[in-house]
Amino acid sequence: MGFFPRKEKVPAESIVKHFVDICISKGTSKERLRELFGDVVSDDSDKQYLEWMAVLMFAVVHSIQRGVQNDVLSKKMIDLFHASVYQQAIFNNRQRLALKSIINERYATYFAIMHQHLTNNIPLNFGKALNDNFCEEPNLLVQTYVVEYVFGIMMSLTEMLKDLQRNCELV
Repeated sequence: MGFFPRKEKVPAESIVKHFVDICISKGTSKERLRELFGDVVSDDSDKQYLEWMAVLMFAVVHSIQRGVQNDVLSKKMIDLFHASVYQQAIFNNRQRLALKSIINERYATYFAIMHQHLTNNIPLNFGKALNDNFCEEPNLLVQTYVVEYVFGIMMSLTEMLKDLQRNCELV
């Protein structure tokens, strides 16, 4: 036993479970989409549902990458997060394949936007990117909600992970 007390060990799986709950509770129901976006949600909103899941998942992945200092642990958490979401939130193989396809396309777009260091328009560009895939025409409600809500998730989860690592050991 050294001079400094040992940090409590916190399993990364428990943190990932919390993050999955955020995505599932905020993204899985078409009724929830209608609550958030009203008439913007179409009657056949499978694509919108998957787009919203993809943006919430990106928010979590981005938070893990920014908030976890250990690259190996970060990758483990992201892999576990994706697997858990696919298992718990996606109800059939068609949706799972569609979400994976959307994620492959959107993550590239969203990461490119997040790395625009020379512009102050990152949140607006992010909102516009979701709007372009979510709506048939420009919709300010979608753009501003994404900026407010999704960026709020990213900031709070990143800070939570940093605080957790200051006080505990993620394993």
